[in-house]
Amino acid sequence: VLAHLSGDGVVAVQAGSPYFAPRSYWCIGATLAANGLRTVPYHVDVPSFGDWGFFLAGRSRPTFHLAPVMTTRFLSDDQLRVAQVFPRDRPPLTMPPSTLMDPRILRYAQSEWKQ
Repeated sequence: VLAHLSGDGVVAVQAGSPYFAPRSYWCIGATLAANGLRTVPYHVDVPSFGDWGFFLAGRSRPTFHLAPVMTTRFLSDDQLRVAQVFPRDRPPLTMPPSTLMDPRILRYAQSEWKQ
């Protein structure tokens, strides 16, 4: 991803649920960071999925804001700020990155989604 981003480009990565699969979620963030990306974790309540998490990533730490030309019914700059706050029962976890030779994310996902 880093090789394809422009200097100020950003990518949004869907990373599962920080509630149902916290090790998987934070492992994805660690994997992005281990590959040179600066990340901002965020999560939203998605109907029928529950608490769902994402990472915004870029060469430098991305900032969250709506483009001035965007008009939305739900999303606001305040909502984006709140999306970056995780409750006490879902703190950030320090996880090792997943790699091709050690695909931790696969093991985490398999164990966490069994429940």
